[in-house]
Amino acid sequence: MLEALSSGSGFVRRRESGYAPSDDDIYVPSRIIQKFGLRSGDELMGIVAEGARAGKSPPLAYLARVNDQPPEDAQR
Repeated sequence: MLEALSSGSGFVRRRESGYAPSDDDIYVPSRIIQKFGLRSGDELMGIVAEGARAGKSPPLAYLARVNDQPPEDAQR
């Protein structure tokens, strides 16, 4: 589930951690959030980039689904 931050970027929080921040979160760049009009609470599916830097969450590289729809259909 996406948690959008006031900075414009966000993180995918995992159900397994009770949606609390964890080391397993996926970073969602602001360009993806803006392009598709994503909001906190959206369920995202996609491909995560490999090779995250030490101490950083791996970034979402490709967005495949938003709330079980193609991302283009979810645009607001």
